[in-house]
Amino acid sequence: MKGLYGWTLLILLFAFSTSQGQTVTSAQSGPWNDPLTWSPQTIPTASNSPSIVINSGHVVTYDAAVTGGVDQLTIDGELIVNSGVTLTLANGNGDEITVTSSGALTNNGSIAFATIPPNRTVIVQGTLNNNGLFQNANASRLFFNPGSSYNHMFADGGIIPPANWDVASTVNIVGYTSGSTTPPTGLNQVFGNLVWNCPNQDQAIALNGLGTLNLNIEGDFRVESTGTEALIYSAGGAGGVANIGGNLQVTGGVVVWTTGDAAPSTINIGGNLEVSSTGYFLLADDVDLTVNVAGGIILSDEGSLDLVGSTATTSINLQGDYTHTGGNLYV
Repeated sequence: MKGLYGWTLLILLFAFSTSQGQTVTSAQSGPWNDPLTWSPQTIPTASNSPSIVINSGHVVTYDAAVTGGVDQLTIDGELIVNSGVTLTLANGNGDEITVTSSGALTNNGSIAFATIPPNRTVIVQGTLNNNGLFQNANASRLFFNPGSSYNHMFADGGIIPPANWDVASTVNIVGYTSGSTTPPTGLNQVFGNLVWNCPNQDQAIALNGLGTLNLNIEGDFRVESTGTEALIYSAGGAGGVANIGGNLQVTGGVVVWTTGDAAPSTINIGGNLEVSSTGYFLLADDVDLTVNVAGGIILSDEGSLDLVGSTATTSINLQGDYTHTGGNLYV
């Protein structure tokens, strides 16, 4: 009888362990809360699965919050968090969410980190599209690895979540539409690369928001499109200092660096200052500006570089060469 009891106990323990420790993978695209989306056919949570995988080619919609939250989720396909829905991160042995190089996480709702230790962590190696909120995010919880992309999808304003940005990661501001004038908040971080590409923009947007902005970018800062209006670094504020480790590139749209400020601004560029294609770059309108360029100044195609708009003085300290193969230089 002892032997039979022992075997029965082992079988029960094995069954319990299997039910609590089963990897759940996506079987097809569909809602998170539909068992048919998953293999085995169960709705995965932190309590019933220590490992959840959304397979490549599958799009899973997080349509309603699940009890206990989500833990150790790997996204090879795409996860979409619906508007009005909160995805809560539960603490486990590993990272709570890993977005692989082929994966995408689209947040239209809210992703909630814990307010107390231990930290919940999200690792982005692929793409994160954001039109929602990251609750209690910080640089020790949200990581963007080399080659990753953050796409800021807000039609107006929005918050770039505080994160740890690798020098080879890229923040893309892409969502601005007609009538939008509010700059994104969260620009006071150290970014890898920063790209502004908003072809539907039809209002001038000042990044400083009438305050002081000290911009820090370890890689490149590139402006590709401002629609029919302008992107302004600082307007009507106190000026500021921008440190760009790589290149400052204006390939499209209109960029005005400083106008109406109460004090001068400074740009430190570790690479080149490049204006090309159809880009127009006015360095200083009516406030003095100092531009320190460790590389060269390159003006090409139909690009236009305007050193002074009206009453300002622009001082350029150039260590490299000035190359002019096309476009217009206004002094």
